[in-house]
Amino acid sequence: MTQWILQCNPEKWRIFDFYADGNQLESWSIAHHLDVIGKGDDIAIWLTGPRGGVAAVGEVTEKPEQIIGRQTGDGYYTEPPDPTEPRWSLPIQLTRVFLDDVVSRDQLRATPDFVGSAILARPWSSNPFPVTDDEWRTVLTASAGRGTTGDGYLPAEALTGATDLLRRLIGLPLTTVAGRTNTILSVQSPDVIVATDRSPDGQPVPIASVDEALRRLTRDGRVEIHPRSSTYRSAFIGAVLLTLPGAHATGSPPVIALDEPVAIPGQPVGVVTFEGDLDRPATSIHRGEQALLRRRLFGNATEATCGLCGTTYPVRFIWTAHIKKRTACTDQEARDLDHIAMPACLFGCDALFEAGYIAVNTAGRIIVTDEHPHPSLRQHLAALRDRGIPAHTGGTAGYFAWHHTNTFRG
Repeated sequence: MTQWILQCNPEKWRIFDFYADGNQLESWSIAHHLDVIGKGDDIAIWLTGPRGGVAAVGEVTEKPEQIIGRQTGDGYYTEPPDPTEPRWSLPIQLTRVFLDDVVSRDQLRATPDFVGSAILARPWSSNPFPVTDDEWRTVLTASAGRGTTGDGYLPAEALTGATDLLRRLIGLPLTTVAGRTNTILSVQSPDVIVATDRSPDGQPVPIASVDEALRRLTRDGRVEIHPRSSTYRSAFIGAVLLTLPGAHATGSPPVIALDEPVAIPGQPVGVVTFEGDLDRPATSIHRGEQALLRRRLFGNATEATCGLCGTTYPVRFIWTAHIKKRTACTDQEARDLDHIAMPACLFGCDALFEAGYIAVNTAGRIIVTDEHPHPSLRQHLAALRDRGIPAHTGGTAGYFAWHHTNTFRG
């Protein structure tokens, strides 16, 4: 385990008064997992009672230590512990505290990935409570933005780990905060091989370093890009994080954070569009629009359903496909991200739609080309024929009609 929940009963230890008095938590009493929990592990503070739920996140700063005597914060107990009894103290640092905006127990219990958690199943147990990877992602997603100035947004791409993210970026030019270009040549665990102008054949960068920065970004909502916090290849790590939808860098040394997209003034509430110059270089257009399209279609989900075949896959296998070719869109159409695209899987649907082997008719059903495609395509096309498409709506019908007229093979 690398993630834990530390439970606090506010009726026994006055955590609200503790913070109201300007204090900061530096340790927590635990009784179990003493030989497992360690420096760098993620933690969440869980409040019991009617205000129960996750109220803070942070990390373990050192291994547990045994103490005898009074400890900082002991004065806030309603029933102080016996100072002569030895206790185990876990050094911690909280990076986001949101006591007044707790992620409620009911909200977390309603999430399939969290319903079986130890804190819900055995709340009477002693600290700490182990947390699985799926449960921790639920905590991060539900608490995103709380305790920070952020927008409360975590893209799916940030939640599946560094190796997965790095593999998606192989061969793409990655721009550092300083404007230099890095290119991932390969991902060979435990390293990613990165080419630069000075090292065109590539140099290894530990995947663990990228994972650590990604972990801090998703947990804290921000991460500093500097050798003291991100190793000597911090520039490359920053370039990777900047590919995440909504990522931006500010300050010196730069700090990367995640924001929701901002709608163009005058558009209806809830409509997300692409802001900025649509005539930027192709790589920027691709990156900028895809980022917003993916945010609009997937949010922070890790799975999505193909709009054509109806199969649910991890989002890494789903593309945000333009219904009307982007190069044929007017400026207004290109900004209409609510309707111009649909999710299409990479297992054939995206390519078949793009190549015109399938289209969607005015009744919102898939039609298949009369041409005789390669025999290997026939089974896939037969499975798609006459499927109803939920993505065919009043807002998308015109784009599907354009595709039928201009791309479909007939």
